[in-house]
Amino acid sequence: IGFVVLLACVARIVHLDADPYYANWVGHITDEGRWSEIARNLALFGSPDSTPLTRVQLLLSPGYQAANYASFLVFDVGFWSARIFAAVSGMLIVVVAFVVLRRHVTAFALGVGVVILGFETNLLAESRMALPEVPSAFASLAAFLVLVLARPTKWSAFLAGVLAAVALSLKGTTGFVILIFPFIILFCPDDGSLRARIPRAAAFLAGLLSVTGAGLASAYMLGLTNLQGLANALK
Repeated sequence: IGFVVLLACVARIVHLDADPYYANWVGHITDEGRWSEIARNLALFGSPDSTPLTRVQLLLSPGYQAANYASFLVFDVGFWSARIFAAVSGMLIVVVAFVVLRRHVTAFALGVGVVILGFETNLLAESRMALPEVPSAFASLAAFLVLVLARPTKWSAFLAGVLAAVALSLKGTTGFVILIFPFIILFCPDDGSLRARIPRAAAFLAGLLSVTGAGLASAYMLGLTNLQGLANALK
């Protein structure tokens, strides 16, 4: 199984700057430019030079834009540097799932799971493209694992909330998934009585909302959001 994990990691990083073959929907390739535009403009010109539509994407994925901007500063602007964040996130999904779950599931189930995570067409393809879905999925996975496998304390729930906020900053639509996390706490009977689970759910929400609120407030004060432009773009 370890060798399969290694192959999955290699598949995500080798020839990362090559044009991807993706027969299902060529729009994913077009999306790479859209999701990388603001970070690219900042790295090349020192200004986002953004339209209302790209500001919507900045509002939806400030964490992803920041990670790509850092990658461009370190490695220069290019296909490889735009895709490396997603590729590393894809590798971490496979590695973390393998390391964490091997103590909780049978070898057969773990092997099947690693093969699916490592080589399922959409997950592998998007792990090799400059898109925010895979990084957000890794942060969501980390939040989920902390929630269900760490000691059931308020601090672990708070940490899971912080990780969920990171996932939300990488792709705003992750919020539709994160909504279920407090209910996982409330309806998981192994975590003690309902009276003990309610404070944990509140701690999760505190971690999520504090980080998200601080990020949105900072973005607004720095002028990174344009509410009028956002309203016009959504019309």
